[in-house]
Amino acid sequence: MGNAILQETSHRHQRGVPTTTNGFAIASLVLGIVWAMGIGSILALVFGYVAKGQIDQSPGDQTGRGMAIAGIVLGWIGVGFLIFMIISAWTGWMGWPMPMMNRMG
Repeated sequence: MGNAILQETSHRHQRGVPTTTNGFAIASLVLGIVWAMGIGSILALVFGYVAKGQIDQSPGDQTGRGMAIAGIVLGWIGVGFLIFMIISAWTGWMGWPMPMMNRMG
């Protein structure tokens, strides 16, 4: 199956059928890099998975699968970092709010 897709893609390039980069893949990569307080990471995941699905379903006229995967990876890293920050703030592991509580009591 993979060879059939590769052959179809190469035939399209030989015939001069233009390829376009999937917009969701670009958005996923950019939002994964920007992070934007966690919201960007979540959107990077959504856009990345949408782009990957669209690219896989296209008959070879869309590119950007690598960008979509990079956006997905960066999105998961951002979500993991966001969860770490929430847990560390909640438990006071990073020093906040424990020093304030010690001064109050």
